[in-house]
Amino acid sequence: MSTSFSQDLAHALLEEAGDALFLFDPDTDQLLQVSRMAVELTGFDRADMLARPATYFFRFGGKGGLHRFREAATRTGVFHSQEGFFLRTKRDGVWVPVNVSIARLHVPPKTLALITARDVRERHETLRRLAETEAELNRVLASVPDCLWSGECRSAPGTAALSSAVVYHYFSPVVKDLTGRPPPTFLGDSQHWQKIIHPDDLLVWQQARERLCSGQDSQTEYRILTADGQIRWLRESVRVTPVPPSSSPQSEGDNGSRWRLDGVLSDITQRKKAEIGLKWAEEERDRFFTLSLDMLCIAGFDGYFKRLNPAFERILGYSLEELQARPFLEFVHEDDREATQAAMTRLIGGGDVVSFENRYRCKNGSYRWMLWTATPFAAQQLIYATARDFTERKAIEEALARERNLLRTLMDHLPDHIFVKDTASRFVTANAATLRSLGASRLEEVLGKTD
Repeated sequence: MSTSFSQDLAHALLEEAGDALFLFDPDTDQLLQVSRMAVELTGFDRADMLARPATYFFRFGGKGGLHRFREAATRTGVFHSQEGFFLRTKRDGVWVPVNVSIARLHVPPKTLALITARDVRERHETLRRLAETEAELNRVLASVPDCLWSGECRSAPGTAALSSAVVYHYFSPVVKDLTGRPPPTFLGDSQHWQKIIHPDDLLVWQQARERLCSGQDSQTEYRILTADGQIRWLRESVRVTPVPPSSSPQSEGDNGSRWRLDGVLSDITQRKKAEIGLKWAEEERDRFFTLSLDMLCIAGFDGYFKRLNPAFERILGYSLEELQARPFLEFVHEDDREATQAAMTRLIGGGDVVSFENRYRCKNGSYRWMLWTATPFAAQQLIYATARDFTERKAIEEALARERNLLRTLMDHLPDHIFVKDTASRFVTANAATLRSLGASRLEEVLGKTD
């Protein structure tokens, strides 16, 4: 190859190369030649550049870069495609990010060094935008109360779903709020997540994982233990998507199933506490309803019992099914039906609390006296009521009333004055002879008087 051809080739490379080229003496750091692109990127004149050392035009963003830069120029080998360097420009404070390679050229009469600097501003801008987008996405995900995660399940041919490997690839930042642990804690093998599952819910979680690894979507609820020892309820909803078999040589012979998993974790602790509290209240209510000695019931505006406690069966002798199968007025004594219907009308019409008495028929044909207290709930078209059996007390009251009437009749037939006064000498009762002597025709005329 002729000398003139080599010179022409070198000149063409310096003028046409898309990267900035810097040819320099590694012993003195003195620039010998620069390419057209080096002039364009820096904005310096070629003459100005050749008057300066090569290291003047480069800066490393980290530590020790310039030392490695000089060391590469003085040793045989290639300092290839190194990131973190910046190329000086003629404008003060303006540097261009570049990817740098340094090669030693063994040409007579002495070895030279060639710097190739590639402008990576476009890539840096792309990376910057990507970082901003990722930061914005993380801010959005951090503001969402639910935690998003992704992973995959891979099962070997012929293995049970439970023995399949579940691997987590991503957890949104909210996982730290839910568990007290940062996202990287759970990346990789699912055993990291399994460790925080409440022991009583581990089987539930494992069954959900088994469904996922068999290709089924899953939604389940379970408890976890947070980093500070608290118990938190989570609802986990997972969508399963099959991953097509790869055509790459590495997957050849792998006939197992792969599933992409996309999950949402929601904190349902407050809802669960409310549900547990409500369940406890309902259990206590049902226990009271069942054990109460009084008759408790829920009746509809349609005149039928909706729910009865066992006291009805014990007191009346009918089964609860028999009582609920017929309108409750059928069990009321015919002499008391009109008053009972009037009480019902007051309740349905918006009455507050209504009390009334009636006689209820027992299965053996006898009747029991009931004292009712009822409250309407118009929105549900229901009446909540309690009934107390006061048959024995009613019988005693009626017997006492008969005895009082008998005693009164006997007193009124005696000619002597018979009366009772209190400590203030006021009449409490008096017979007919006493009333005549006082010029009164009725007992009410003398009650409370002293004469």
